[in-house]
Amino acid sequence: MQLLINGNLPIITTNFELIKLQLQEKLSQYSLIVSEDDVATAKKSATEINALKGNIDSLRKAKIKEFSSPINAFDNQAKELIGMCDKARQDLLAQVAEFENERKKECKSMLDFELEKLYNKFKVNKLFQTVKVDDLAIMSNLNKSGTLAKKASDTIEERVLKALELQKAIDTRLLQLEGFCYKNGLTVPFSKEHVEHFLMIEDDL
Repeated sequence: MQLLINGNLPIITTNFELIKLQLQEKLSQYSLIVSEDDVATAKKSATEINALKGNIDSLRKAKIKEFSSPINAFDNQAKELIGMCDKARQDLLAQVAEFENERKKECKSMLDFELEKLYNKFKVNKLFQTVKVDDLAIMSNLNKSGTLAKKASDTIEERVLKALELQKAIDTRLLQLEGFCYKNGLTVPFSKEHVEHFLMIEDDL
C-alpha cells in the first residue's frame, strides 16, 4: 500500500528585476533632507510609500494563498490518513495494556497463594510474615499455560527463608535472654514485648 502523489512544484515567474529598478527610481524621488519647510511634504511622501508597500504586500499574500491551496489540501488529506493510523495503533495498545493488567493481577494472585503456602510450609510466624511480592507481578513470571514461573517461586522461597532465618535468630535471642534472667535471679523473665526492639536488630544475623 503506497500513497500515490501526482503533481509538480509551481514555477513562479515575475518581472522582479524590472519592477525593482522602477521602484528604486520612484523611491529616489522621495529622497530629501527634511527641513522645517518640508515636514508636510515628507509626511505625504511617507504615506504614499506606505500605500505602495501595501499594494505589493496584498498581491504577495493573495498569490501565496492561491499557490498554497493545493498543497494545503494535500497536507490535510495526509494528516487524515496519519490520524487513522494513530487511532488504530492507540486502540491496539489500549487492548494490550488491558490484557497485560489482567495477567499481572492473575500473577499477583498466584504469588500471594505461593507465599502463603511457603509461610505454612516453613512455619513462619505472623510477626515475620513481611515478605513483599508486588515487584514479581510481571508478565514474564507467568507461563503460557497460566502457571507461575519457577524463577518466581524460587525468589519467593528465598525471601521466605530469609524471614525464617530472622525468626529463628530472634527465638534464639529470646531464649538467651530468658536464660540470662534466670541466671541473675529473675523468677519472671522479660517478655518479648519488653525487649522487642533489641530482639529485632538484624546486624549480627
